[in-house]
Amino acid sequence: MPIYDLSYRHWPGVPGSRSQRWVPITWSGLLPLLKKRAFLFWMFLCWAPALIFGGFIYLRVSALQGDLNLNAGDLFDANAWFFREYLKNQLFLYMLTSAFAGAGLIANDRRTNALQIYLSKPLRPLDYLFGKACTVGAALALVTSGPSLALYLLRAGLDRQGGYVTSHLMLPFQIVAGSALIIVTMSIISLTVSSFATSGRTAGVALVMLYVFSESIRLILGLLFERSYISLLSPVSNLKQVLDWVFGQSPSFDIHPVASLVALAVLLALCLGILYRRVRPVEVVS
Repeated sequence: MPIYDLSYRHWPGVPGSRSQRWVPITWSGLLPLLKKRAFLFWMFLCWAPALIFGGFIYLRVSALQGDLNLNAGDLFDANAWFFREYLKNQLFLYMLTSAFAGAGLIANDRRTNALQIYLSKPLRPLDYLFGKACTVGAALALVTSGPSLALYLLRAGLDRQGGYVTSHLMLPFQIVAGSALIIVTMSIISLTVSSFATSGRTAGVALVMLYVFSESIRLILGLLFERSYISLLSPVSNLKQVLDWVFGQSPSFDIHPVASLVALAVLLALCLGILYRRVRPVEVVS
C-alpha cells in the first residue's frame, strides 16, 4: 500500500553516506535497551558466571604459584576446553538475551506501521535489517565475547612467567570466532521470528518455544531412532557441534562438524530469505 507524502519536513543537514544509514537504526534500538533496568539486571546475571569463574581462576593460579595451598585441578585452567564449555553451557542464557533484545525490533515496527515509514525513505531493506541485527548482536556480544575475553585477560594478567599467552596464542581468536557464530545465528533467528509478530512479548515467547521445541524434538527422535544425524534438526545442537570444532575439542555428536556448519548455513539462508520477503519497500506517491 503506497504512502502519500503530504508534508514531510526537509532536513537541512548534510545527508550521510549510504553505508552509514543503518547506524541510526542500531542506536534507536540499542539506547532504549540500555536504559531499561530490567535489561541491565539481566546483563549482571549473565556476567555473574564469569565473575564466579574468575574467582576460581584466581585461586587456581595462586595455588600453582605457591601463594595458596590448594589442590589445583584442570577444571579452571582457562584453556580451550574451559572456554568451549563456558560458551556451550550458557547457550540458553544467550537465547534469552536474543529474545530480550531482538524479539520486538521488527514486531513493534509492524504494530505501529513504522516499517512502512522506514522503507518509504531512501533506505534499503538491507540497511534496515543490518541495523536491527547489529542491535541484537551488540547485546549478545556483551554476554558472549565480553565475559570470555575478560576471563582470558584475567588469566593472562595473573601469569607471572608469561607462558600462558605464548601457549594459547589462538585462544582469543577462537573465543571471537565462537562468539561470532552464536551472535550471527541467534540475531538472524530472533529477527525472523520477530518479523512474523506484531508484539515483542509474543515474538519473545515464540522464540523461546522455537529453541525448546527443536531441542526437545532432537532428544525424542534421538532416543527413538538412535541416529546422530538427528542433531542436525536442532540449531542449539549444531551450535554446540561447531563450537567443539572451533575450539579443537571432541565433537558432542558422532557426525562431522562441517555437517552441522552446513545445517546452520542452510537455516540462516532460509531465515534471510524469509526476512527479505517480510521486509519490503513501499512506494511513495507525491
